[in-house]
Amino acid sequence: SGGASTPIAITITQATPTGSISGPTGSSYGTPVTFTATITGIPGAAIPSGTVQFYSDGNLLNAPVAVDPTTGIATLTTSNLLTGNHTITATYSGDTNYVGLAQPPNSGLGPLGITVTGLGFGLNLTSSTTQTTAGTVVTFTVTATGESFPTFEQVTLTGVPTNSSPKLQLNANGVATWSYGVFTPNTYSNIQAIYNSDGVFASTSSNSVSLTV
Repeated sequence: SGGASTPIAITITQATPTGSISGPTGSSYGTPVTFTATITGIPGAAIPSGTVQFYSDGNLLNAPVAVDPTTGIATLTTSNLLTGNHTITATYSGDTNYVGLAQPPNSGLGPLGITVTGLGFGLNLTSSTTQTTAGTVVTFTVTATGESFPTFEQVTLTGVPTNSSPKLQLNANGVATWSYGVFTPNTYSNIQAIYNSDGVFASTSSNSVSLTV
């Protein structure tokens, strides 16, 4: 006969999505780059929502980005990457229907490698003389050139006969000088100024000058 049916309890657990990220593998400092994370849910089911947090070398890269609930895609455009090689990864927060995803290697959200080149500029090295006698002071001048260049940063003078290569600080005009008067008789044929990247400007070296003592 028509008795009442017995309710059945059903527990629906969150599904595990898959993730991927894409973006450029090269850029120059200060140029905006766009990274895209795609969170893919179960075919025929709800599209994932929530947020994605991007990372550069394990460090937070900007604020979390919302996942578009109509596409499952989160996009970040940033100019915050310094000069050098970086590894981009991401995490997914999860939502009502899907569990979150941690950083690689298990999530698929990276790694993506990108190389950012520094701003280019030139270094010009001159000396007060190219031939002198022992005991005479010689002055070397380093001048940074270009539309933009580092200031109040160090350049290293190599090829001079000291115990360690002198460190010179560029002034507000991109100029540094160094004077030395204890040269021993010799020909110093490869004196150069070297600048190591600070994360903004690219590493560079000057022309070579020679000095005969």
